[in-house]
Amino acid sequence: MTKDARAFKGYLGFTVFCIFFSLIYEHFSHGVYSIYMTSLLVYPLILGLIPMMIRIVAKLRPMGETNRTVHMWAVVTLTLASCLKGVFEIYGTTSPFTIFFWIAGAAMLALSIGIYVRGYLK
Repeated sequence: MTKDARAFKGYLGFTVFCIFFSLIYEHFSHGVYSIYMTSLLVYPLILGLIPMMIRIVAKLRPMGETNRTVHMWAVVTLTLASCLKGVFEIYGTTSPFTIFFWIAGAAMLALSIGIYVRGYLK
């Protein structure tokens, strides 16, 4: 099994986990909902699962180890940012520190894309 296929399975598991986590958390939130918690599955699905599926089906160049690691942490960080924002909204408060998660996740995602594109330009 290729490393991209293993990463695909990892993102699939992470997406399913996010679905169940969101459903269970909102079930016990006493009728208070947050778009950030409801859309928790979007980050691993759109940024992880779908690109891996496209790369496997189109037989594109696989990601290098560093690129795969940075990309995975970008997806995890953005998902965690959404989860924390959702938790704070449901609880009825805010935190000025969640912006750092969004910035770090976006920076790692940009770095991952840059590393992947640079590999094609060599």
